[in-house]
Amino acid sequence: MVRKGPLRGCVRVPGDKSIAHRALLMAAMAEGTSRIEGLPSSDDVLATARAIEGLGAHVSVEGRFSLADLGCLLDTACADTDATAAVGDRPPVFTALVEGWGASGPRTPTAALDCGNSGTTARLVMGVLAPWSVEALITGDDSLRRRPMGRVASPLCAMGASVARPGSAVQADSPSALSLPLRFEGSPALEGVMWDSPVSSAQVKSAVLLAGSLASGTTSFSEPAPSRDHTERMLPLFGVEVRSVGGRLVVEGPQRLHAADVSVPADPSSAAFPLAAAVLSEGSRVRAEGVSLNPGRVAYLDVLGRMGARVGVRAERAGAAEPVGSIEAAFTPSLVPVETDPGLSASIIDEVPVLALVASRASGTSVFRSVGELRNKESDRLAGIVDLLGLLGVVAYAQGDDLVVEGRGRWSASSTRPFSPEGDHRLAMTALAAKAAGASVSVLDAACVKVSYPGFLTDMERLMS
Repeated sequence: MVRKGPLRGCVRVPGDKSIAHRALLMAAMAEGTSRIEGLPSSDDVLATARAIEGLGAHVSVEGRFSLADLGCLLDTACADTDATAAVGDRPPVFTALVEGWGASGPRTPTAALDCGNSGTTARLVMGVLAPWSVEALITGDDSLRRRPMGRVASPLCAMGASVARPGSAVQADSPSALSLPLRFEGSPALEGVMWDSPVSSAQVKSAVLLAGSLASGTTSFSEPAPSRDHTERMLPLFGVEVRSVGGRLVVEGPQRLHAADVSVPADPSSAAFPLAAAVLSEGSRVRAEGVSLNPGRVAYLDVLGRMGARVGVRAERAGAAEPVGSIEAAFTPSLVPVETDPGLSASIIDEVPVLALVASRASGTSVFRSVGELRNKESDRLAGIVDLLGLLGVVAYAQGDDLVVEGRGRWSASSTRPFSPEGDHRLAMTALAAKAAGASVSVLDAACVKVSYPGFLTDMERLMS
C-alpha cells in the first residue's frame, strides 16, 4: 500500500463477522432453510461455514461462486507492497442459504473440524454440539492452538459434555487447562447449569446459551461486565426466548430453533481502522456506511470522542436485531489523552490496538485499563502494540493488565522500519492505518488481513486516490 494523500470518501466494510458466525451456527441448528445475506467472505466466517457443512448442514452460495471457490480465491501470502491486487479477487460479502439439521441433529464429522484462525468458530461449535451424541475432533492453525479453550469447555462439561485430548479415551481431568486440538463429545442428556463466568467473554456466553437452548431445564449465565450481546439478540429470531433476570441471562430448554432470514450489517470493528486513519491524516474525512451500531460494539467511538477526535454517528434504521447507521470521522489536529474504565475492556478489546495508535498522537499519557485479554488473541496483541508504537518513536508498555501509551503529539521515526504483525489481522490493519496516516513503516505479511477484511488494502488505496 502506497500513501497517496488524505483519505476521503465512503467505505462499506465487510459484514460483521461476530454476527455472521452466530447466524450460520443458528441456521445450522434450525429446522428449515435460512437465508443469510451480507456474510463477509473472510477466512474466519468461511471456517464456520465449512464446519457446519462438516456437521451435516447444507450450505449453498447465491451467485457465481461456491463456498469452495470463496476459500480458494485468496490463499497466498504477500507483503503489503503487492497485496492489493490479490485481495481484490474475493467478493467482500456473499449470501448463503443454510438448510439446518433441526430435530435430527448434527452428524459425526468424517474429518477434523478445522477452525483455522477463528476462536469464535471453535468455541461456539462446542456449544452447538453439546446437546447431541456426537463426537468431533476440533482443531485450528498454530495461532488458534495457543489460545485457551478451557473457559468454554468447563461450563459445557458441567452440563454433561466431555472433552479429551486427541488419542486419549480418558476425559480430561481439568478442562479449564485445555487448548486445541481436543476431542469434544456432546450428550443428549445435557442439563442446564447456573454458570458464573470469571471472565467477560461473548464466546463463553454464546456457547453456554446455545447449549442451554437444547438442554433440559434452566440455564443461566453471568459475567463480570457486559460482553457483546449478539447471541441474545439473535436467538429470538430463531424462536428461542432469552430472558434477563437480576443481571443473569436465562434460557429454558429444550427449545426448537426454526429457520430465519438474517441481514448482516457492516462490521464496526473493521470500520475502526479506516476511521482512525482519517482522524490521524491531515485533510481526511471518511464515512463508513451500513454499520452495526450495537451499543456493545461502538464503545470505541466514545473513547475516540473523549480524545477529542472528530467522529459522528447517524442512525439509519433498526434491523430485526441490530441497529444500523453510518459513522464519519475527520482529521483532528489536536488530541488529548484518555484513561478507560476497566469495565469497558470487554466492549473495546478488538479496537484497543487502533485506539492506542490514535492515543500515540495525543499530547500526554493514555491508559487502557484491564486489557490483558489481548495476550490471548491471534497473537500477543499487547506486545505487538508496544512493538509497533516503538517503531513510531512512541513509548508504550504493559503495566500488569493495563496498556500505557505516552503520547507526544507526533511520531518521530524518520526511516522506514518493518513491522511483523505475527499473522494477526488487527495488528496488521493498525500498522497499515498508521502507514496511511504518514508513518514510516512497512508491514510484513499484510495478507493476514483476509482473516476479517480481505478487501482492506483495496479500500484504503481507493480512499487515498
